[in-house]
Amino acid sequence: FKLGDVDGAIERYRQAIHHGQDAAWTATVCRTLANLYYEGKHDLSRAVEAYKAALELEPDNPETLCQLVDVYCEQGEYQAATDIYMDLLRYDPENADIYSYLGYLFWQLDRHEEAVMAYQKALALDPANAIVHNNLGVIYLDVYHEADKALPMFERAVAAQPDYAMAQFNRGRALDRMEDRPGALAAYNRALALNRESQELPDTEIERKLLGLYEV
Repeated sequence: FKLGDVDGAIERYRQAIHHGQDAAWTATVCRTLANLYYEGKHDLSRAVEAYKAALELEPDNPETLCQLVDVYCEQGEYQAATDIYMDLLRYDPENADIYSYLGYLFWQLDRHEEAVMAYQKALALDPANAIVHNNLGVIYLDVYHEADKALPMFERAVAAQPDYAMAQFNRGRALDRMEDRPGALAAYNRALALNRESQELPDTEIERKLLGLYEV
């Protein structure tokens, strides 16, 4: 098939499934077909079908499971994604990344206590994970309205990753809630400078916070 001919590639892989040499080979073909549907056509439902076909042949293949989770998350099927990661914990109970993903998924499902526990476990295994510190801080700040607990999370995120614009922005929000105007201004200005390089969030969102403080 021609380079860039996704439809042609899909048809070839669909045919190849029926000529499988063994389960492992056929599972690889199914997984590749799923990737073509997902990345080449953005056909999420067919991608899920193909990933599931691969899992029927290799039920515990971590690559396939993680790829299926990506599709579920894009579909907003957070419970299905959570079920996969909970299953993966049986095989790898000390994996910080799994707990980090579970924290995010529980958060999306509004299961906040479980999200906090998952993030705390992730940090116990990987204390320098800036994203987890930041996300846990956001839950403390926006769900539980505990700025005093959120601020140390953002500060640890910044310490682990000094160019993390989002963490600096959230640090500013926590300081703002705690009525530390000079600290909030400094954090927002730092976030704005970093964000002009990384574009982690719209500049206007930071500028709006700064304008609100300058108008006080």
